[in-house]
Amino acid sequence: NNRWDAPKKISKNINTKYNDAAASLSPDGKTLFLYSELGSGDIYTSTLDGNDWTEPKPLNKNINTAQFWETCASLSPDGKRLYFASNRDGGLGELDIWVSELDSHGQWGKAVNLGNKINTAGNEDSPFIHHDGVTLYFSSDGHPGMGNNDIFVSELKSGKWSKPENIGYPINLWEYDGFFTSSRDKKVGYYSTVKEGGLGGIDIYSIKFLEPKYKPKPPPPPPVVEKKKPVNKNYIDPSVEKVKQQKIYSLLRGKVIDESTATPLNATVTLVDNETGKVLSKIYSDPATGDFELVIPHGGNYGVTTESQGYLFNSINFSLPKFAEYQEIDTHIIMVKTEVGSKVVLRNIFFDVGKFNLKEQTIAEVKNLEQLLLDNPELKVQINGHTDNTGSPAANKDLSLKRANSVVEFLVSNGINKARLSAKGFGAERPIVSNDDESGGREINRRTEIEVVGLGDH
Repeated sequence: NNRWDAPKKISKNINTKYNDAAASLSPDGKTLFLYSELGSGDIYTSTLDGNDWTEPKPLNKNINTAQFWETCASLSPDGKRLYFASNRDGGLGELDIWVSELDSHGQWGKAVNLGNKINTAGNEDSPFIHHDGVTLYFSSDGHPGMGNNDIFVSELKSGKWSKPENIGYPINLWEYDGFFTSSRDKKVGYYSTVKEGGLGGIDIYSIKFLEPKYKPKPPPPPPVVEKKKPVNKNYIDPSVEKVKQQKIYSLLRGKVIDESTATPLNATVTLVDNETGKVLSKIYSDPATGDFELVIPHGGNYGVTTESQGYLFNSINFSLPKFAEYQEIDTHIIMVKTEVGSKVVLRNIFFDVGKFNLKEQTIAEVKNLEQLLLDNPELKVQINGHTDNTGSPAANKDLSLKRANSVVEFLVSNGINKARLSAKGFGAERPIVSNDDESGGREINRRTEIEVVGLGDH
């Protein structure tokens, strides 16, 4: 009748007072791989003996380690390879996916890391090797994704794993998705997820595929936009000239330099009134020395954006009282090259407390990001959301992801291909400074970043 029976305890030999979890079942249905909290958290096996399961036994020391964590495993259809997750030494990140081969004596050999095509600096977990022996599904919070933890698929071709592909919507959503398994014909999948409408924290779902194999739609070609060469002529709005004469401004001056080499850069420095979106000044740094001077009026919320070819734009915010005294601010504007892994903070993105809708004063900043993507059609970025430590960790992570997604949604609504964008929420997990104080502490940790995750074929 296509309905699941009520669950029953599998066997008194399996269930213990510890946390016992069924990691996977062998293709012939006779060997159960289990995770147990005994020790540091290891993988055990139990075999079907008649109508009951035998007492679980731990896998050998090439799989289980004394000090590290082995979470789950999946056996290849020929029974000769075991794919499993572990945070042991020698990995590329936290949890990595490893493989061990069965030797001629029936013992599991030394585990080999699947490498940087599969594993990242984050967590790769819940591997499932399909019945075809070459399609690997796994979950990851390190690869660019739609949520905090997504499901990916990779194929073994000529002995090498292909670049993992995000399975995408409607499987992957904004929070956790993992432990994906597939039927032999790849028409039905089962996985765990956190989503609205569920019965608990993490629920099990099934999905039917219209095609026998997951085939992502190729993204449309990015728009080809001719790069505009800046005309090196300074622009100063008359209102800025007026406050300059009245001495009710601050003077920002310094150098624009490369982050790694401190080489002076030829750059465009733009002052925008965040309340109105109006450009008040556009000046150019000295090509030889990187020197610049910028007049910032008092009594407003202003964004200073610095741009140089081959670099991510730099973002600074100024909000000075209307009756502040004249002051000179000396600084170096540090420019980060546009390379995979590079990231910068967007200091002119604003949200109300506890909210995730973009405030009106944010529009100029996200327009800068939009222009960066138009000028660099090969660029793929991840929007990272961060909060301070006020509130619960779960709520902070949820809020930070929603804020990052708000930026993504704005860009998509303005014509940027969604395939070039991803969002990730870190909550309070990655503070820049101590959260002990508001000024110089929590206000700095509440931030939105852009991170380069793809550039051309990389």
